[in-house]
Amino acid sequence: MWSLHYPRSDATAGLAVVKIPFDPPEFAIGLAIFCCMPTTVSSGVALAREAGGNAALAIMLTVGTNVLGIFVCPIMLSTYLATDEEISLDYFDLLWKLLVTVLVPFLLGQVRR
Repeated sequence: MWSLHYPRSDATAGLAVVKIPFDPPEFAIGLAIFCCMPTTVSSGVALAREAGGNAALAIMLTVGTNVLGIFVCPIMLSTYLATDEEISLDYFDLLWKLLVTVLVPFLLGQVRR
């Protein structure tokens, strides 16, 4: 029987991080951006193996969240950073850049295989 526990509490932590009065305030912005990003394959698999989990499932979840992150991260960043008047993000511009730099090379590699 598989036990699947894949929390993304760090993504919701981005909302709280933006409200903390850090000095300098740019630290909160950087930390909120960090909280929005999906995990890397190496850390996801390493943590799963260390905990005695299923490495194949960890790879599948990590790749899935990275592909999903292309669409979700711009929304989260726009939401988290909308409270700061100095930062303006265009959702569609950011989405387009992520599609071109991440998804298109990934799909081309899969087609070439």
